Amino acid sequence: MAGKTLIYTPTKRMFSENKPHRKIVAALFILGFTSILVQLILIRELLNLFQGNELVIGLILCLWMLLTASGAGFARRSPHHLHNCLWVSRLFLLEAIVPAIVVGLLSVADSLLFSPGTTHGLIMVFVYSLILLLPGCFISGFLFTMLASLLSRSSNRNFISRAYGWESAGSMLAGIFFSLLLSFLLRTYQVLALV
Repeated sequence: MAGKTLIYTPTKRMFSENKPHRKIVAALFILGFTSILVQLILIRELLNLFQGNELVIGLILCLWMLLTASGAGFARRSPHHLHNCLWVSRLFLLEAIVPAIVVGLLSVADSLLFSPGTTHGLIMVFVYSLILLLPGCFISGFLFTMLASLLSRSSNRNFISRAYGWESAGSMLAGIFFSLLLSFLLRTYQVLALV
């Protein structure tokens, strides 16, 4: 290898030497798995709070997608020196804590803010859902973009489609797991403890 110069690239050295993208793929799978579980739990709890129908479900899903997209867009414009393992682990920690806080706030709101037997207007549903969904959705969107960027940079190829695939596989498994098992056996906080 005479005449060739080795160039140090920090993104390649962040992960183990063999298969540097395995940890990122695992993180994408876990992100998809936990995001869908949290989404299903929060939709169920918000529907209980607002005695919702299809319009409320549509509004919650719309907010979920818009807030997640805003997190992804913000991550795309963030400095690339933030896209590293340390920030990923910090954001995963926040992603684990936020849903429990949100469900706790839902319980408080149900008993303190709303009178029993009242119906909530669409604007109240929108504002309250926006406030409660913002932190978790924003973080999950930010994390997905960060992980997709890290996966592509660690492999020196555009692996965004693979990032979507691994995140979707985690989401699909979580949906099946929740529908067939968790929703019948565990309560909300027990499922969140698993996440």
